[in-house]
This record gives sequence, C-alpha cells and structure tokens, in this order.
Amino acid sequence: NRRDELANVRDRVSDVREGATISARSDDLAASVESDAAADRRDEASESRDRDATERDRSANIQDRSADRRDREAHQRDQAAMRRDRIADDADAAIAAGAGSAAAGGGDAGEARQVARVVRRDAASDRRRSEQDRVVAADQRHTARQTRDKSAEGRTGAGLDRDASAEERAASADERQLSGLDREDSAADRAEAVALRDAASVDALTGELQVLLPDAEWAARPLAIMPEELRQRNAIGIA
Repeated sequence: NRRDELANVRDRVSDVREGATISARSDDLAASVESDAAADRRDEASESRDRDATERDRSANIQDRSADRRDREAHQRDQAAMRRDRIADDADAAIAAGAGSAAAGGGDAGEARQVARVVRRDAASDRRRSEQDRVVAADQRHTARQTRDKSAEGRTGAGLDRDASAEERAASADERQLSGLDREDSAADRAEAVALRDAASVDALTGELQVLLPDAEWAARPLAIMPEELRQRNAIGIA
C-alpha cells in the first residue's frame, strides 16, 4: 500500500509536470518563434548593412580612382609648365645673345619676347590648374576615407547584429531544450511510479494472484531461489 501511495504521488507529480510542460511548451514555442523571427530580422539587417558597406566601398574606390586621375593630370600639367618655362628661358637667352642684331632689325626680338611671355603665362596657367586638380583630388580622397569609415561602421554593426542573432537563436534552443527536459522528468517520474508498484497483486482471502505485467515480461522474470538460511528458519524474516 505504501508503494502504491508513493506511486500515486509520483503519478500526480507527473500529471502536474505534464500540465506545466504543456503550458510552458506553448509559451516556449511562442517565445522561440519570436526569437527566431527576431534573429531573422537581425540577419536581414546585417545583410542590408553589408550591402550598404559594399556599395560605400565601391563609391570610395571610384573616388580614389578619380583622385588618382586628377593627380596624374596635375603632374602632366606641371611637366608641361616646366617645358614651357624652358622654352621661354631659351627664348630669353637667345634674345640676350642676339641683342646687337635685334637692335638692327628690332621687330624679331620684340616678337620673341612676346612669345616667351605667352609661353610663361601658359605655364603659370598650367600650374594653377594643376594646383586646383590636387585640391580636388585631396577632397575626393578625404571623402573616400569618410565613406570607408562609414562602411567599417556598417560592417561592425552587421557583426553586432549577427552576434545578437546568434544569442537569440541560442536562447531559443535553450528554451526548447528546457521543454524537452521537463518532458523527460515527467516520463522518469512515471517510469519510477510503475517500478514502485508490485508486479503482482495477491488476494489472501480468495487465494488469487493477479499479474500486473505483460505475459511475456512476467514469463521472462528469473526465479529467485530462497537462501539456505531462510529455508532452515522456515522462511521466518523473509520480509
């Protein structure tokens, strides 16, 4: 009777556990679905951040290439200005060397000086344009750096979103595991309750024995042999 009472208690505990498990399972399922949905949203946000970062990197690369092109053009203009300066210097030297003959037929020297001034003016213009190109190139490189910084921030944010998504999925898995452990505890309680009950019920008044196990399991039970000392005491103290 005590075994049956204890088994009944365990059955009631199992019923309570199963009821709580069913309720908790429903709550856990809803929480798990919400966690998974939140993780999916975070993953989508991460992918969007990554796409934005890739687009920013592409824009920064374009700006850098444009800056490189402007720097090359500025360098070419500087070289052209240097060539013009050399041409003007050669013209001035030629004018100085031929000052006597220039005085005789003066128009040629004045024309040469005019050409030298034009050449020097073109050289100065090239240098100004070169300087402007370098300023624009510097601005483009600065913008490219800012764009890359934003891209890095976006990728960092995407990484944080992925970490949060992984945590939410882990929490969802933990909730499912806890629900499974509750079910395992309930099953263990029922198994222990069954083990506590006697395998057979004996009615001493009618002399009837009722087996509470399946026939095959009952037939497979090994027979226990009474120890010799109990046999000598006529089984006194067997219980």
